[in-house]
Amino acid sequence: MGYTQHMSILYEIMYGLGGILIMLGVVIVLLTPSEAHISISMIISGIIIILVARKEGYSWKKGVEGEKVISKILSFLPDDEYKRYDDLKFSNYGGNIDHLVIGKNNIFVIETKNYTGQYIIEGETWYKKTKNGNKIIFHSPGKQIKTSVLKFKEFLRSKGIRKRIWIEAIVVMVNKNAKIHKEPKGYVVLMPVELVNYIKTRKGSIDTKTLKDIDKIISKLKK
Repeated sequence: MGYTQHMSILYEIMYGLGGILIMLGVVIVLLTPSEAHISISMIISGIIIILVARKEGYSWKKGVEGEKVISKILSFLPDDEYKRYDDLKFSNYGGNIDHLVIGKNNIFVIETKNYTGQYIIEGETWYKKTKNGNKIIFHSPGKQIKTSVLKFKEFLRSKGIRKRIWIEAIVVMVNKNAKIHKEPKGYVVLMPVELVNYIKTRKGSIDTKTLKDIDKIISKLKK
């Protein structure tokens, strides 16, 4: 089970626990009215847990759906030229990579976002356009993809890959209703229909031996 799917299920469990707390609170107040203060606390806690789980769980569920879409699209890359890995998590380094593609002379780290709306990008900072002005997006995709690349490089160094290598950073906006204004630097933002062609046409400079060594490391990680 991948990291994103794991988090989605975790919030589903939290949602259920919130419901159990509410039911227990109701039972307690009916059976022992003198303990009403306890039941009220349980009911309030249950409501809070449900509200948090519903909001966060929805985001993770949408993330799972988006990753499935991109995984399917990446399957159109030729198997004899590209290696594909989904939902990678590196122990001791935090975070996860939605998709990793190893090509003939380059590597792509891909962050999937199932956002809707219009966004303005300034470097790593993202703003969502709203009726009340531009709202900053905390934990923006720009910061996430750059952090993922950094953590991945640290992981590779810990496994003996000491060479300086350029890794392509891509944010894919899965939802067709998402619109981007201004292109970032240091990474690219693509729509799903652009992804395969972008990967095929990029020229890299990583030597074959290093790519094979990296592929072996990732293959062991997925076992």
